[in-house]
Amino acid sequence: MGGVPELLSSLTLGLLHDSGWYVPDYSVATGSPFGHGAGCEFLEGKCIVDGEIPSYGAGSFCNTEYKITNGQFMGGFGCDPTHTSMGICDLVDYSTLDSAYTPPPPEFQYFPEMPVSFFAC
Repeated sequence: MGGVPELLSSLTLGLLHDSGWYVPDYSVATGSPFGHGAGCEFLEGKCIVDGEIPSYGAGSFCNTEYKITNGQFMGGFGCDPTHTSMGICDLVDYSTLDSAYTPPPPEFQYFPEMPVSFFAC
C-alpha cells in the first residue's frame, strides 16, 4: 500500500451510485476526520484571519511559508487532512517563483499585510 488512506465517504459512494455503474455497499462508508466536530465556523469561516489561524481551524490549517534554504526545508509540519500522516505547510510566495505561475484570486489570499502573492487554503 502507498500510504494514502482509503476513505470512502457516503458522498463518494452516492456519486458512484448516481453514475449508474455501481450499487455500493453504504455500510463500508467512513467519515473524513478533516474538520470533524469543528462546528459551523470551520465550514463557513476563513482558514486564516489577519494572518493567524482561528481557534476553529487549529490543527487543520497552517500559516507558515514553504521555504528551502541551503537545502533545508524551513516550513511548518503538521497532520495531513486525514490525520493519518505528516504533512507540510505549503504556503507559497508567488513573487519568488517563475513567472509562469499565476497568483490565485484575491479571495484566496489571506495575508493582507504581506505581498498579494501569498496563498493559503
